[in-house]
Amino acid sequence: MGSKVTSDKRIMSIVLDVCKEYGLFFVDSRTNYWSVVPELAVEKGMPPVRNDIFLDDAHTLAHVNRQLTKVAEWVDEHDTCVTIGHVGVAGMHMFSALHSSVPALKDHAKFVGISDLVRSVWGWKGAPATQTTIPSNEQ
Repeated sequence: MGSKVTSDKRIMSIVLDVCKEYGLFFVDSRTNYWSVVPELAVEKGMPPVRNDIFLDDAHTLAHVNRQLTKVAEWVDEHDTCVTIGHVGVAGMHMFSALHSSVPALKDHAKFVGISDLVRSVWGWKGAPATQTTIPSNEQ
């Protein structure tokens, strides 16, 4: 599983190197308590983006609504809140809860895309590394 690999420093170092090479960042879902992603990202000069609240780790409407309440509370105490959840059939409860909660959440937070947040908070430019080529007269 993807969450298991986030505790493997060697593999995640490779994954983050590839992300950085292509100007990408990695969002750690934090589904693994032993994740090494934040510390490795910082070491590599990348943003340590991580999920703060998982919306639908239990697939019930009541649970997702409770999680959205936690989002509002979190935002009142912190500058940002990254939340993730499922899409498609697995995310039907999340969609329903979000649809009814967004107006109230807007009183607590400004909704932005994760790329905008990463640029704003960590100054991430996301420019792919440029490849150095040898001028043709030196080949």
